[in-house]
Amino acid sequence: MGWGALFVILTGACDVLDGQLAKVQNSVTRFGTLLDATMDRVSEGFIYLGFLGYFGFRGEPAHAFFAYVSLVGSYLVSYVRARAELHVQSLTAGFWERPERLVFLILALAAGRPDRAVLVLAFFAPLTALQRVFVAWEAIEGRPCFWASWRGPLGALGKVLFWNYKRYSWQYDAYCMVAVLVVFL
Repeated sequence: MGWGALFVILTGACDVLDGQLAKVQNSVTRFGTLLDATMDRVSEGFIYLGFLGYFGFRGEPAHAFFAYVSLVGSYLVSYVRARAELHVQSLTAGFWERPERLVFLILALAAGRPDRAVLVLAFFAPLTALQRVFVAWEAIEGRPCFWASWRGPLGALGKVLFWNYKRYSWQYDAYCMVAVLVVFL
């Protein structure tokens, strides 16, 4: 899977460079932002298509299914944000935004663990989309979500699954480290 890691690195680099180039040239436009987001989805689709083909040709239907769930979950992360931001100022809740997914994929592929990559992504990407739905619900409806009233072990589970820590906080970094450790354990 060395070529897979290289492909993900190249697509991630292109994604970072195109936005930075537009900023440096002072040529950021609303259409450019739309086109960038669209191309992000296309390149991400090719990544997951590669996983589907890899596992399909190897005769691993369970992993191919997890690759599909990863694709749908990743698309939902972006879709829920775009739809929610029609009603709320900004929605960045959740763990698996595109940069985190790409870094995780690069590490997993470099470690030769595409199976673990799709398992982790099949869990965290849909969870992030679900987190965003609930955070948007709180913002739009102006009231806390249902898990805010949970107590005991169920309350702890709600806080673990539906957390909303900011990037670069120690809690966020701890979640990132746990996900990365899953690849190597």
